[in-house]
Amino acid sequence: MPLPVNTTAYILTVSSLGRTRWDRLFLIGRTSARLCVDALKAAVAEAKRGKDIDRYVQAVEHLRTVLPTDQDAVLDKSWIERTGQANRAETQRLDAELKGYKNNLIKESIRVSCWCCRLMCL
Repeated sequence: MPLPVNTTAYILTVSSLGRTRWDRLFLIGRTSARLCVDALKAAVAEAKRGKDIDRYVQAVEHLRTVLPTDQDAVLDKSWIERTGQANRAETQRLDAELKGYKNNLIKESIRVSCWCCRLMCL
């Protein structure tokens, strides 16, 4: 006979942060019949706190297979669009920043090389 489990308390003990927490909740949701719904709902909420659209879609799809009538089992298209736009903007900003760092690094490398050449010529 299985031991009684307080699902809320068990899910709350998954105290990791970010992606690890989502991974654990999603695993519990896929493998545990008793904790499935609570874990998948928590995984959906955890995914919406982050920026990973694919994880959110995965969690919602699994929740939809288990509990199709639940309101959390419907994709939030506005959140997906907003998050996608924010992710694209962040990616563009980071790419521009990286190009600037590469440019500065090349300039610094040229400066140091010239300086070394001058030292060798003296």
